[in-house]
Amino acid sequence: MRVYIDSRPLLEENPGGIGLYTQRIMQALIEVNPDVDFVTFLNRKHSQSDKAMPGMGRLKIQSTRIPPKILHGMFWLFRRPSLERIVGLCDCYFFPNIIFTPRLTRPYVLTVHDLSYIRIPEVYAPTARLWHRAVRSRELIQNAKRIITVSEATAVDVKKQFPEKADVVRTVQSAVWRPERQERKEPSHFLVIGLIEERKNIYGVLKACEIIRRKRVDFPKILFIGKRGYLKKVTKRLFEKQKSLGWIEERGYVTEQEKLEVLARSYALIFASYYEGFGFPGLEAIVSGVPVIASRSTSLPELYQQAGVYIDPYNQREIASAIEYMFDKRPTAQSTPSILRRTWVDVAQETMHVIKEAYDDRN
Repeated sequence: MRVYIDSRPLLEENPGGIGLYTQRIMQALIEVNPDVDFVTFLNRKHSQSDKAMPGMGRLKIQSTRIPPKILHGMFWLFRRPSLERIVGLCDCYFFPNIIFTPRLTRPYVLTVHDLSYIRIPEVYAPTARLWHRAVRSRELIQNAKRIITVSEATAVDVKKQFPEKADVVRTVQSAVWRPERQERKEPSHFLVIGLIEERKNIYGVLKACEIIRRKRVDFPKILFIGKRGYLKKVTKRLFEKQKSLGWIEERGYVTEQEKLEVLARSYALIFASYYEGFGFPGLEAIVSGVPVIASRSTSLPELYQQAGVYIDPYNQREIASAIEYMFDKRPTAQSTPSILRRTWVDVAQETMHVIKEAYDDRN
């Protein structure tokens, strides 16, 4: 069997959750399926990148001279060149995320991480909304032979938004890529990890901080690590104001080791997003014994189970109360969610089963 895996999410300079998911699922698929020929394509300047493709020696990489932006434009405008022309004929195609694609003559499997861009489009920049239209995300979902969702919550969303695809949705929960428990240290801050963007409910966290600071001037700062994304003007103004007051600190992108170090010194991780298809930062916190304040919406209760303290992301006083509780009581994350027992081998085996199912159902 010959299977194409789309590796373009690996080419981000500082890959986020989807880039890391792509890397780990590719590595595991290649490891546990020695009888399958895996192929991908990259632009010529990336085609031999050890950084992008660590531990994937058996993966056949076809290179193209066409720069990625031009290629994506061709996929968007003309739906060509075909993938068969670039990588040769494959039995099935696997896309770990929604991305620009040409027309496909063979079945494909698509991983849908979340549908926040459909559910709450107002938290996205206008350019991001245009991108989702240009990439034909709805059409990609509608034409997929099988759809993989990384949580049951996302599966419910897909079935609700695309009821005609309900029978082909398969949930394959991810694994955590850093299951090692870190030694927890004397806490000095609260922590927010990930893109600093509207979807992560940054405004709600900042307003909760404001509520607390009105009565507790000596409260510890909230540390934000991650690159800046789209923020509305009102959120941006509040963010900069609280930075100038020393209530919050913005660290930007950090290495994995630096992230674990600041996590170990946290009173709690604040994960108050409006929508999450999966929640890797919270699972990394739980592994390290750091409690998590999490939204009770979408996938997080499913994943964190009894290890999370859940809040309504639209209730800023509830967020503030949870933060104060963590500071005053200083609990540790004692419960171990069942998701932490999963490995990437489990994920790869279940994913390959879905790929073979799609191939068998090709006619």
